[in-house]
Amino acid sequence: MPLFKGSTQTQGAQAVSGQIDWSRAALDAAFRLSQLVASAIPPEDAMRTAIGIGVGLMGAEHASLMILDDAGVTLTLTASGGRISQMPIGTQISVPGTAWARALMGARPTVLPPTDPQITGLVPVYATTHSVLLLPVRSNGSSTGILIVALPTARGVLSDPEMQALQMVADQIGTLAAKHRIERAVASSTALSQVLQSGAQALVGNHDLDGILQTCLDGALSMSETTQGFASIFDPETGAIAKGVFRGLDTEAIRDLVARPEVQAAVADAQVVLSEGDVMPPLAVAGFAGGDVKAVVVLVAPPPNDELEPRLGLWRAQCSLSLAAGWARANEDRISHQLSSVMSTVKQPLLLVDHKSRLVTANPSAEQLFGMSSDFSAGETIVGRMGNEVLEKLLVEGGLGVEEVYMGNPPMTYSARVVDVVLPTGPPGRVLVLDDVSSGQQTAQTHRDFVAMIGHELRTPLTLVKGFARTLLRRAEKGTLDQEEARDVLRTIDGRAGQLERLIEDLLYVSKIETREATLRIEDVKIHDLVEEAVQDLTHDHPDRDVQVDIPSELTWYCDGTKVGLVIRHLIENALKYSEAPEAVTATANEKDGELIVEVADKGIGILSSDVSTIFDRFRQVDGTSTRKHGGTGIGLYLCAELINMHGGRIWVDSIWGKGSRFFIALPQRSRIDALASLPARDQGLV
Repeated sequence: MPLFKGSTQTQGAQAVSGQIDWSRAALDAAFRLSQLVASAIPPEDAMRTAIGIGVGLMGAEHASLMILDDAGVTLTLTASGGRISQMPIGTQISVPGTAWARALMGARPTVLPPTDPQITGLVPVYATTHSVLLLPVRSNGSSTGILIVALPTARGVLSDPEMQALQMVADQIGTLAAKHRIERAVASSTALSQVLQSGAQALVGNHDLDGILQTCLDGALSMSETTQGFASIFDPETGAIAKGVFRGLDTEAIRDLVARPEVQAAVADAQVVLSEGDVMPPLAVAGFAGGDVKAVVVLVAPPPNDELEPRLGLWRAQCSLSLAAGWARANEDRISHQLSSVMSTVKQPLLLVDHKSRLVTANPSAEQLFGMSSDFSAGETIVGRMGNEVLEKLLVEGGLGVEEVYMGNPPMTYSARVVDVVLPTGPPGRVLVLDDVSSGQQTAQTHRDFVAMIGHELRTPLTLVKGFARTLLRRAEKGTLDQEEARDVLRTIDGRAGQLERLIEDLLYVSKIETREATLRIEDVKIHDLVEEAVQDLTHDHPDRDVQVDIPSELTWYCDGTKVGLVIRHLIENALKYSEAPEAVTATANEKDGELIVEVADKGIGILSSDVSTIFDRFRQVDGTSTRKHGGTGIGLYLCAELINMHGGRIWVDSIWGKGSRFFIALPQRSRIDALASLPARDQGLV
């Protein structure tokens, strides 16, 4: 089954590529924000820069930061980014009883329409604004302000990953504000400053999860002046510990500590929790949350210290983004490995490019076919490197077309198609899929050669048979032979020769259709006369059968009378062949919804439902005793379908086994002008 077309592999490859792109975007934002936290930039400038990161990442029109005062009743505009706002820095808003209060108390985003009276005049909105988000700015588990984001109509509703990313920006701004306050409070502590500085330097740019956990634990141990503790990160799907580092503890002790309520609460709420133990040792726990990942640092029996909770709060915020970035990088590596595994197991050549036609990866089959290596060529444009301009154009321009190319060593015929890989953010990439159709083409060519051979090799002896048969018939009619006997014999010979001639004509029609040499001769045809002519010819060979024709004598249609007559003849002949006297075959025709509908019905053996879908295939014969009895080549219904398709029409069957069959053809309506205009294209075999 071809990849990327209704298959599990296709959907898996598209989902994997989307996750990679999102991981990279989130990783870049996390890295830039973590640099702000670790930098010496003034907090006001750092917060404006963080707002700019959020605006750029989400395509927002505007974002404003409002900080809550210590009394929790007033929000003050502190920084903004994006389009220019009419609200001056320092503008204050009363909190109680408003949507602002709900966002702060609920600690979750609130979505408002731009016309909401609670924000009119207080939030910058524009004619193109779709919605306004009020995101709580959190620090140490508490809401300390609100980030206001105006989204444009073109941007639409944010997805869950995008909402998480924007909340990450808001929380980081809260961390910046908290850092500013705490840095002033602990400025006198040289040792703490050194821990924060060295820890920040160790975390920034570090994407190794083990190294990040080790740094987070070492920094927390240094702040608390204890020697026992552990740091762990939890799998988002199972909740089990995915990675961990420890000091002075064994695995059983760690398992018991993870089960303690204060540790569970700190992990669930991403907060700092201090406990005082009587029998059990006291704990200092810092819970982390970054995106969909959670982690914890647990310190056992730290000495009493009033500054420990704010210090751990700042350290928790510093470590959160690094852990999230490290987890994202680990996921990116895992997803990249999955993508490589999926592509390498597919036998068809597959090649993935980004929106700028630069190579992302190729499976081994594609590397061998195009003579390139993904490891060395990744990131380079594929234009001029594939050795095939058709494939390069297909990848660069995209589209749903299918091209056939002949290439490789040994040369093979491939059916090439491009599938767009839709990503949640950014422009889509494209996957080139090449299916080997060499064997199918060889089979088709064999069939075409067979049909052409049959037609040409049998036409000459058939002409001789008919010539002699007609000569003998004339002698019998002149009396040189026993007239009655000779006439019957010779008419039989003539009739069978006529059947053989029609068979050869069918075969030649098939050959012309498949080589695109068949043409249509469109004219105004009386359908009643066309059907009556076929009926009279066939009932001569079936004198004991009755064919009932119910067609208005004035019904005419623009079509190729010869080819439509051939189709009708085949359908009536099959109906007579697969039904028995005295049951009559019926032929009806009428105009319905701009189409000519012709129906041929019998009450014969019918067709099994399992065979209905294949009876119009080339060389297809429905199996069964009656079919074998009447013989056939399996091209009659295939020819009917192809001739009707040439007219732009439809053919189908409604059959019940043991009760009979009803065959239908539908021809579209066309005017004389349309018919004449289509003749040149049809003469060239284009339709």
